[in-house]
Amino acid sequence: MLSKSAGSSPRINIHDSVRNPSIPEEKFGYSENQRKDIYKRIVWAEDRARREAERAIDSTEVMKQAELIDDLNEKYQNALAKEINLTRDEMTQIVVEGAMKNWPMPQE
Repeated sequence: MLSKSAGSSPRINIHDSVRNPSIPEEKFGYSENQRKDIYKRIVWAEDRARREAERAIDSTEVMKQAELIDDLNEKYQNALAKEINLTRDEMTQIVVEGAMKNWPMPQE
């Protein structure tokens, strides 16, 4: 944060987690390790939707399969969001954080 008092030089206050990224930051009420677990659960839900759609609809029906993947993913993501008390936007932010920090993809 940038601040200046009358007659003084501007000062920049940088949050500890920015100066030292090794300090885990709590977001959305969850620690970084908890967010990593949430990240895995989000990816597993996406994979589950894809697998179920591929089993249900022949691969020659690409558009139908894609629609089912989207529908199932929406269903599973909404259920997860409700379970962990996060919005879908917050879950998206966790996925972005995982990608930015190179969190490992979960193993099936």
